Amino acid sequence: KISKHMETRAVPKYTKLLINNEWVDSADGRTMDVINPTTEEKICTVSRAGDADAEKAIKAARECFDNPDSAWRKMSANQRGKLMFKFADLIEQHQDELADLESQDNGKPIWFSKGVDIALALKVYRYYAGWCDKITGRTVPIEGDHFCYTREEPVGVCG
Repeated sequence: KISKHMETRAVPKYTKLLINNEWVDSADGRTMDVINPTTEEKICTVSRAGDADAEKAIKAARECFDNPDSAWRKMSANQRGKLMFKFADLIEQHQDELADLESQDNGKPIWFSKGVDIALALKVYRYYAGWCDKITGRTVPIEGDHFCYTREEPVGVCG
């Protein structure tokens, strides 16, 4: 059990929903308390997403994906990878705070949150960041005087 006498605990800075690059309240205004299962103390109150919020997020992602002039569509695969690496660097830079928040939220020891959860999150982001500019197609041998190839590319938004 974590002592109630710890000098400082990380406090969530953002408690709203991030939709279309903006922090917003849930569409229906619902919130929920986040409780530390170890101490049973309230950590904070956050916006509670519902179906309308999910639809709004999916619509925003779809518009970004479909718009050939969007910043994401104009961004090269190399730039996308750099952006993901930067995000991983920010996780690493704030890993103590994130591990504390994760421990409060889940009741895990901080050493576990930092050494497992945060460490694995870093590995996942860096792994996929490295793949951003490695997606290529391939030629496929077929019968006859034909040229057959595959081109791998994103096909849409999932939610």
